[in-house]
Amino acid sequence: MFYSILFKTKEQHEQKRCTDEPDCFKDLNLNQIFNQVLKNKKEFKLESLFYTSLQDVEIISYRQEIMHDLENDELRRIISNFSKNIYNIDKNMIKITEALTSKKKL
Repeated sequence: MFYSILFKTKEQHEQKRCTDEPDCFKDLNLNQIFNQVLKNKKEFKLESLFYTSLQDVEIISYRQEIMHDLENDELRRIISNFSKNIYNIDKNMIKITEALTSKKKL
């Protein structure tokens, strides 16, 4: 059964991850690249995904398979459109919740 695009199982997803930027990011100037991505997508809390080095061969192989699948332009387009729609639904739900909450306060 499919769990996520990054992790094959829930147990893999729940493994402990680093939340501090590794020293090598500064040495390789990766911090300049990733800081911009992280700043623009703050609501997704991606730090631990970028900061944690993968050691599990199964997870690495799984992600390689996913990337191979995404070489298919049609599949990549479908997934991208789906992701955009889910993101927009989430944003609208937040706005609706905020509107309902503010009316209750009035």
